[in-house]
Amino acid sequence: MNTPSTDNPQLEEAKALTSRLMHMHYCDGNSKGITAFLAPQFSWLGTGEEQYITGQDSVDAFFQKLTGNIPPCRIWDEEYDALEPVPGLYIVTGRMWIATNPETKMFIKVHQRVTFVYQRMEEEFRCVHIHCSNPYQELVGDELFPEKTGRQSYHFVQERLTELEQQALQQNRQLEVVMSSIAGGLKISNDDDAYSYAFVSKEAAALFGYTVEEFLTVTGGTAVGAVYPPDLKRALADCAEAFRDGGLSYSTRYRVRCKDGSLKWIIDSGKKAQDAEGHWMVNSLYLDVTQSEEDSQRIREQSQLLTSIYDTVPCGIIRFIRRAGGEFELISLNQAALSLLGYKSMEEGLRDWHGGLLGSVLEEDQEMLRQTYFQLHRVGDRQDREYRVRWGDGSLHWLEGTNMVVGSTEDGDSIIQRTLIDITQRKILQQQLNQEQEMYRVAMESSADTMFEYLTDSDTFISYEPRPRQGVKRRELSGYSKLLSDKSFIHPEDAPAAMDNICNGCGESFEMRVVTPDSAPGYYQWHRISSRPIYHSGRLTRVVGTIRNIHAMKETLLENSTRLHMNQSALQAISGVYLSIFYVNLTEDQYYAVRLSQAREGLPFPRIGSFSGGLFQRLLALAEEQDRPRVAQLCDRGRLLSRFSEISGHTEVEFRQGPSSSGGGTLASSGNPPSFYGQRTGKKRYRHPAQCQRGEATGIGAPSRGKSRQTGVGRSL
Repeated sequence: MNTPSTDNPQLEEAKALTSRLMHMHYCDGNSKGITAFLAPQFSWLGTGEEQYITGQDSVDAFFQKLTGNIPPCRIWDEEYDALEPVPGLYIVTGRMWIATNPETKMFIKVHQRVTFVYQRMEEEFRCVHIHCSNPYQELVGDELFPEKTGRQSYHFVQERLTELEQQALQQNRQLEVVMSSIAGGLKISNDDDAYSYAFVSKEAAALFGYTVEEFLTVTGGTAVGAVYPPDLKRALADCAEAFRDGGLSYSTRYRVRCKDGSLKWIIDSGKKAQDAEGHWMVNSLYLDVTQSEEDSQRIREQSQLLTSIYDTVPCGIIRFIRRAGGEFELISLNQAALSLLGYKSMEEGLRDWHGGLLGSVLEEDQEMLRQTYFQLHRVGDRQDREYRVRWGDGSLHWLEGTNMVVGSTEDGDSIIQRTLIDITQRKILQQQLNQEQEMYRVAMESSADTMFEYLTDSDTFISYEPRPRQGVKRRELSGYSKLLSDKSFIHPEDAPAAMDNICNGCGESFEMRVVTPDSAPGYYQWHRISSRPIYHSGRLTRVVGTIRNIHAMKETLLENSTRLHMNQSALQAISGVYLSIFYVNLTEDQYYAVRLSQAREGLPFPRIGSFSGGLFQRLLALAEEQDRPRVAQLCDRGRLLSRFSEISGHTEVEFRQGPSSSGGGTLASSGNPPSFYGQRTGKKRYRHPAQCQRGEATGIGAPSRGKSRQTGVGRSL
């Protein structure tokens, strides 16, 4: 505290300099620095009997001796007064309490009094005289011994001791609170190679399940003995590093084996200090961090796992911030995202980030994605989109992106994450599938066959029946094996075949009669079933196949069979009349002998051959010369081809067999064109008039129906 003297600023400056010099001497230990403020002509009167010095050289030498010899002190309750008796000369008097700091191990407290005289030289203050006076150097009143000063020192020591006791009690209470609220304990070790224990608290021993005596026995009485062996090298290295270059504080982390055999992670931290005898000791705290270490280990493992997944997962991951102003700030993207988007390096991808997208996204899909971002509002909101990207090589790729809000910034801006997967192959397969489904639909709708699937486990029959102009109708019948015993559903004679081939998976083609949903009750229709069994792990699971309605075909076959039987009966009735029967293909000028005459009958025709150059010439050779023109006219291929449609009814010619032919007699050649369907067909017959009766049918046999062919059938007697 400075007492006011005057409004003269030089006086205030002189008092401030006095306080500064006192602090430099007692608090900072910078006695030598004080000499910079002394005038060339200086005198000093100290508190000691011998402390009387004049002359600059003597002062410099004395203050040099003071450097490092003044224990650190603290100063309080400063009071100063100043006056200027003559211009340029200033006198400052004052008093203050000065006491040694506790760490000096000194107990001195005095009420210091001082007088400083300054002279203004070249705009600066220079001290020309100092007079210091301490109470213990002066007698009070008529005292012969400084009793008052002694009592002050004694009281100061007592005050300090009381202060320390209170401080110790407070610290003990604080320590008890701390130790009761944490899982830890105190220890003191000697500063030797094994850090042998000088003290172990019961809390420290109990931390590992021991009493103090048990803990000292198990560890061999050393801190090194308490460390789990695999961790010892690292723990010692931590301590050596901490104490290197004179360091005093250390901290290390290691495991300790507990009494129950488990391991606990602890932090062992503390500080070196010298005891009263000057021995270096290590004061430490054991702190149980097992749960924290295990949690940290799990976090590290999860972090490593997530980092590994992030870097190696085949799907791309892009994180960015959607700012309130509409800007998009990229946070990160993994290597998979770069590859899926067609970039070769991270730098290339980062340069191409614009407006929430990378530039490889097709321009026509970019706006769609940006609009998607503004449909996301809260954490957890999600939007899935498919879009296209064009790689640097020009190839087009389809991607599926899942956009989701995963968090927010301190400013409330949404953090959006988009995961990407390549669906190009899926898109190609989907297009192929769509095409195949369309082809299948067309095939099903244009086919008359019904496809079916029988599920053995559920005894379910599922059919897919094409309906004209209605698509494909699906029918499902449960308990199919039981329906086979219902004669209103299937003909009783056909039920065993259906059971064997469909329900039991024999897989043979068979025919059965069933009543369809569209037919009248009791009206069975024929169907042909083709099936194939499907096995899974050696067990029959399904039977698949087709059902074809063959009822109309069955009726046609029955009708044709009846007609054929009638024709065969008629043919057998007249076959004895004909010596030879030929089918002739007029277009290709070929014939085929259905029946050949016997050699003894004198008609040696080959079974196949040319009509004009073979069969026709042989017939001419059989006829007598005067009959040959009529035979040639009837059998002329050119006339038959050009006038085939005009020939109707019965056409025949009779001629006599020449004498060169065995048997002799008269032959008859007859022919007529039967009905046809879009082709020209015809028949010729050659018979013996003596063996024919009037009114005999001439339309025996069915015409050949070759495409764009004109065919005649000739029969020769």
